Amino acid sequence: MTLNFDRLVEQALRTEGIEPTVIASPADVAGMAPLHMLECCVVHLHGDYLNPASMLNTTAELSVYDPGTLKLLHRILEDYGLIIAGWSLRSIGGSAGWGGKCRGRDLL
Repeated sequence: MTLNFDRLVEQALRTEGIEPTVIASPADVAGMAPLHMLECCVVHLHGDYLNPASMLNTTAELSVYDPGTLKLLHRILEDYGLIIAGWSLRSIGGSAGWGGKCRGRDLL
């Protein structure tokens, strides 16, 4: 999972011979296979720069996620966990209510 708009994660994976499934919009979320069936998945939570309509950048845009995207985010947190490297959740304003707890794990 990345908050970046660029495709550097995908490029790095492809360099290693791994072809990721890329999720960058609510439509991608709606059409994706179940996570456990994907070998490698990169989720661009805030969109992809090559699809400007998918990009979430302003405070208003980041205040609420699409319900399907939020459900995917919670599924990832519940089933796989999440490591945030770089900017903290606090620095992006707690993005759309994804803080709290999942199965007893603190998310902030």
